[in-house]
Amino acid sequence: MLKILLLAAISAVFYFSSCWFLDPVSELYRIQIDSISVPSTVVYDTDTIAVKFWGKIGSDTCHSFAHYQAVHDSLGIELAVWGFFNPAYRKFCPSADVQLAGREYRVRPLKRGIFTVTIRQPDGTVFKKFIEVI
Repeated sequence: MLKILLLAAISAVFYFSSCWFLDPVSELYRIQIDSISVPSTVVYDTDTIAVKFWGKIGSDTCHSFAHYQAVHDSLGIELAVWGFFNPAYRKFCPSADVQLAGREYRVRPLKRGIFTVTIRQPDGTVFKKFIEVI
């Protein structure tokens, strides 16, 4: 009986650690941002800043949005947008134009003045937008 339980436990470990759930070529990658939109002015006490992103996530359904990476201080925020590629082992990935399409990130300014939104691109370059916080 002990041998059967041991064999079952070993089989379960191999089954659940197999590629069935997560393909070994799955990866996170930084998404190239084509443009963002931000308000030109916000009110310090009442408004949040909505940063809207446009850019291509991928060319098939195995690509998806993963998360934002953000560093926020009193002068602004630096953002990178990450995607996830999972070829879904043993699954077909139909072609699709997967876009950010205005996906939004909200942040509250920490003080009045100029708030800088910095976007870090996959190639290491950055672009910035400036918002007046009144």
